[in-house]
Amino acid sequence: MDKLPENLKPARHAALDILRDYNFFAPPVDLNYICNWEWIEIYEFYFENSLSNISGYFDYKARKIYLNKNDDELNKIFCVAYILGNYILNKNSIEKYPEKYSIVMKKLWTQEYTDEISRSALCFARNLLVPKFMLDAYNELLDINDLWKIFGVSPLLIQQRITQEYEQ
Repeated sequence: MDKLPENLKPARHAALDILRDYNFFAPPVDLNYICNWEWIEIYEFYFENSLSNISGYFDYKARKIYLNKNDDELNKIFCVAYILGNYILNKNSIEKYPEKYSIVMKKLWTQEYTDEISRSALCFARNLLVPKFMLDAYNELLDINDLWKIFGVSPLLIQQRITQEYEQ
């Protein structure tokens, strides 16, 4: 049974389309490769103390993602996937409200966002990094400690995806 709400299914389909288009059929998904083909550059730098609560920033016009160099690698990966989700799904909103949708604040990724745009980008990111068809191939064989290493994502994201896809 598909538990994903109808309004988020386009985000999942968009993530699956990207995986298919770039021939990703096994983990981990190389976001640098996808960004290169989408003509998006990724940079890391140290944010000033007053901006240390920012994980990333997307300069839509220049097609550049700026990541907080102080973040751990797994958070950077999810931040890039989230920004890609916003870019692919919500270009018009980013253009119209760049101050709202170009900055990715440090938050626990367990928080559920209430606005539709952020929820769709989160859904896209989760399904891009840990799509069900890849999770199906490993879920029965391995535990979370092995899965997060294979997928190159946080244990928390693996647990979220297992809960979303398999638990009632």
